[in-house]
Amino acid sequence: MNARTAVYLSFAGLGITTATFPALIPARAASDGDLVLLAAPMLFLGLLIGVLVTTAVGARMRPTAMAAIGSVVQATALIAVPITPGPIGFVAAAAIGGLGFGISEAAGNLVARAAAQTTGTAGLLARLTGVVAIVAATVPLLFAVAHAEPWRISLIGVLAAAHALTAVLLWRSVLPDARPTLAAGRLSHRGTLVIVAIALALFVGVESVFAGWSAVFGERLGGLAPTTASIGTTAYWGVVAAGRFGFAALVHRGHPPRRTFIIGMAAATVLLGVAALLRDVAPIAALVCIAVVVATVATGYAALVGIGLDTVTDAQAPRVVGVLVACGAIGGTLIPAVLLVGTGDPTAVATLLICSALSATVAIAAAVVSHRLHRSS
Repeated sequence: MNARTAVYLSFAGLGITTATFPALIPARAASDGDLVLLAAPMLFLGLLIGVLVTTAVGARMRPTAMAAIGSVVQATALIAVPITPGPIGFVAAAAIGGLGFGISEAAGNLVARAAAQTTGTAGLLARLTGVVAIVAATVPLLFAVAHAEPWRISLIGVLAAAHALTAVLLWRSVLPDARPTLAAGRLSHRGTLVIVAIALALFVGVESVFAGWSAVFGERLGGLAPTTASIGTTAYWGVVAAGRFGFAALVHRGHPPRRTFIIGMAAATVLLGVAALLRDVAPIAALVCIAVVVATVATGYAALVGIGLDTVTDAQAPRVVGVLVACGAIGGTLIPAVLLVGTGDPTAVATLLICSALSATVAIAAAVVSHRLHRSS
């Protein structure tokens, strides 16, 4: 199996994990209480640990082998969901799922960079994250249909088996120059990479609010029942898929990724402010504003990571990708957790206003990065 096929398989597996836990939150919260809401930030905490593990040992293993190990860990997390009752068990399973996610994502980014060759990492990452979105949109819909407990457990088993099969295929795949060497040389764009890392942390923090609690938004703003609120996660990832493939098409036609991303973040700043104003008087309209935001900023991860990786050499890429993904995971862990503690409700007006301010900060940081790279070229 070639590297490009392997990385698509790995990212498809990420779609399973990133959708399963958010989709199950409303139903588990209805029976186990709001402590289950911690599953969203804990998913990102596990992701952070997974990235750090990959950064520490990845230089001694093939990236495809590391991605295979990540798939096994994600399968284990899914199996733990039905056999660990109570909120603590579910939150712990989410953290384990995030651990496997982080391992697979960090390794998958390295595979993507190698597979991209001369076409540019940002474009390939946009397509790969589009695959994540398609799979993530499908999984919650399946949970909404199979909402009875026996069917739900069976579906979890099938998804865990899919991870296990992906692990086998990844382990057997071949990647040229698959043993990266960490370089001791200085990074030529160190200051720019610092700004990219900060922007990525803030961006992923905002994105994780809507991704991790997408089903909660569907329940509390869209009026869905807890057992069918997983449709909110399907809607979220469906909008993300449209945004990401739209971005990939724009990049293919020659539109600069950085400019497209900056415009999207500026629009998100305004729309999130509007959503905050409409939250209590017209919640459905607020939900529509949020959906537009999700579509316009769906390009963010691919744009920021792609910018970071395209400014370094092959030898520096493993170290840089570890730092970038780790910064994203830190933002995805801390920002939702702080917002949950501070507001008590992921859908609160204060949450939306803070996300609007963070989006403005990311837009400014991306503009600074774009100016620096244009000046140095």
